[in-house]
Amino acid sequence: MLVKKGLEMADLPASARVVIIGGGVVGVSALYHLAKAGWTDCVLLEKNELTTGSTWHAAGNITMFSNSWVIANMQRYSTELYRRLGEEVDYPMNYHVTDSVRLAHSKQRMQEFERAAGMARMQGMEYQIISPSELKERYPFIETHDLEGALCDKYDGDIDPAQLTQALAKDGDDVSLESREQWEREGPWFPRVREECHAVRDAAGILDISGFTRIQVTGPGARDWLSSMTTGKAPSAGRIGLAYFTDEKGRIITEMSVMAEEDDFLLIGAATAEWHDRDWLAAHLPTDGSVTLTGITEKYCCHLLTGPKAREILAGITIGDLSRRWLTHQNAEIDGKPCRLARVSFAGELGWEIHTAIDDTPTVYDAVLKAGTPHNLKPIGMFALDSLRLEKGYRGWKSDLLADYNIWDVGLDRFVDTTKEAFIGRDAIMNAVEPIKQFVAMTIEDNACDAPYMSGVYKGDEIVGEITSSGWGIA
Repeated sequence: MLVKKGLEMADLPASARVVIIGGGVVGVSALYHLAKAGWTDCVLLEKNELTTGSTWHAAGNITMFSNSWVIANMQRYSTELYRRLGEEVDYPMNYHVTDSVRLAHSKQRMQEFERAAGMARMQGMEYQIISPSELKERYPFIETHDLEGALCDKYDGDIDPAQLTQALAKDGDDVSLESREQWEREGPWFPRVREECHAVRDAAGILDISGFTRIQVTGPGARDWLSSMTTGKAPSAGRIGLAYFTDEKGRIITEMSVMAEEDDFLLIGAATAEWHDRDWLAAHLPTDGSVTLTGITEKYCCHLLTGPKAREILAGITIGDLSRRWLTHQNAEIDGKPCRLARVSFAGELGWEIHTAIDDTPTVYDAVLKAGTPHNLKPIGMFALDSLRLEKGYRGWKSDLLADYNIWDVGLDRFVDTTKEAFIGRDAIMNAVEPIKQFVAMTIEDNACDAPYMSGVYKGDEIVGEITSSGWGIA
């Protein structure tokens, strides 16, 4: 709660968990971060207007250099916050990153600079140590006869303290317990989800989807064995296929994406199904040793880049062939780090999955985010992805796709290769009668709440179906 000038004492709460006195940049920043941490029972008191104290005449210099690890880390966090704050709260921010040069007139000062530069590298920042001659090249009019060198800091700059304070104080989402613990759709999360969906619709979004099961299948018998395990054909080299594994009764056991090479396949499935999928596959391995199964989940991460600007973003940071069609994959590089680009998107928009080794992931993510900034790229979450996939009618694992249903029930008959002589569940699938249940996508009239999972679908007083997943189509 931000208490401004003009309120009577009667307007103040009787008690609060935290009371902050003073509406300058420090006090408002403290309130902002408490709110971010979920502390809603907080009050800030200001006798006048915000920023009328020392903040009013503050210089607004943003300096990064420090010999203290703690202070340097605080400064690093602050600059990261200032870069995103204006867009985050939709408030104008005069923040300029200008860089700076610090001069060393002694060897001891140079040692101090080198120590600070090393500490900065550990925090993900890069300071540049330069010689007097390099300094002279950059600034021809500088006198260098008594200099040992200099420290260049590209993160220094300036900011308008009043604008910063007002941005920190701007009204945000209602995250009170009352707003969060309710059934209605328009909770505090809804405006943020809407923004993320619109970003994917109009520009691009990026989402961490590292929580995949990854199983590598190799060996001279890998292709034939995989074909015998799934209802469809194993994809050709360089292609991606959606594979369905069924039991002897034709019921869906699991769903996995398959990235294929000649005798090397990467199976990607749901994170929660890792042990289930691995055990299922291992139980059906051939006994002649022609197929090897290896779990590699812990070695890789993945981000989804999706939206109409996705190709433009990638074009500036990779030489990969971005003209390749849907359901293809290729090896590429982003910012010097190897990755695999998979032309697929569960959001149903133009997009790629970017698969990277764990150690390379931060570098690749930062490169994509930087390249995407001019294109209005926005990080998104799973709520947005769920809304987008529902609009496209994509089925969700362990919601729309369960072992309770066979492949006809969920309308995935296009993934059944009827020409295959044998695969697990073939006889049951081929001899199945017309399904009693059938998966359909429905658009219903607006109301305040989404239908709960497995709630009934009524025709009059009769239950004629069940909800497997539901949500609000925002885009």
